[in-house]
Amino acid sequence: MPENKERLIRVAVIQRGPAVEDKQTNLNNNLRLIDEAARENPDYILLNELSTTPYFCATQNSRHFDWAEHIPGPSTQAVAQKALEHRCCIVFPLFEKGPLEGMYYNSAVVIGPDGNIIQGVLPDGSRVDRFAKVHLPRIEVVKPESILRMDEPYYFSAGPGFPVFHTPKATIGVLICYDRRIPESWRCLALQGAEVVFIPSDCPALFPERGAASEEMFVAELQTMALQNELWVVTANMGGHETCGGVTTQFYGRSCIIHPSGAVVAQAPSTEPALLSETIDLEENNRLRRLIPLFRDRRPELYGLLTKET
Repeated sequence: MPENKERLIRVAVIQRGPAVEDKQTNLNNNLRLIDEAARENPDYILLNELSTTPYFCATQNSRHFDWAEHIPGPSTQAVAQKALEHRCCIVFPLFEKGPLEGMYYNSAVVIGPDGNIIQGVLPDGSRVDRFAKVHLPRIEVVKPESILRMDEPYYFSAGPGFPVFHTPKATIGVLICYDRRIPESWRCLALQGAEVVFIPSDCPALFPERGAASEEMFVAELQTMALQNELWVVTANMGGHETCGGVTTQFYGRSCIIHPSGAVVAQAPSTEPALLSETIDLEENNRLRRLIPLFRDRRPELYGLLTKET
């Protein structure tokens, strides 16, 4: 009989409600929520995008740059203490002030159960202290009652690529919000051996009046990417209406945990804070890849595209 191997890990997802325009208050709230999530004895805890600030990219306001901080810095040190206390990994997103003057990033740090930052490894072998969001949206949606804007290039520089993080219990990848919409993001992580992709998000409701609602497509898109790459997906998205700089934005929650087959195994509501916790089996990746060998059947030598010379 075949050996019935299991590689069980427990993941916890914090779906936070709206933040306020005080970074310390948000950090204190995060620390409290981490303590609550830790009651489930998780191996990994995930918070939402820009977890120490509101989602400020709906406006252009230079004062928001004051919210950025270095890595490591006061916020990462406070969260690192929680990781050590609860003996778990924490994927901690924040607004990063880069080492070079004038460079800012939308980043997420992976902190290990020893309280130290785990470095990520890029495809070329170089190491980074965090994942910095690669794809930066500039979107404007005009509705009858309001205008929704996201202008991330005003605040952030694009990250250098897609590292994997070799944590004690799994090889993981991180994508931040809009990165999930680019298929190559996922394949880069899968080909480097990522077993779980963690996605901190602040996803607003963009087009509820145009066919499928944003929140429906959010989950369907993640299910598709989980299946196409045969790996686990763990997502934290903000839920509720948040006001920053006088602009109110609706975020639709639906944080979820998705099996490599695309099945949703846990999901949060759309309009309120929530905590998800689930035990997942990393061996499911390999079982599915033996059943449906997508990676074996790839033909990368045929995927290059020639462009016309102009």
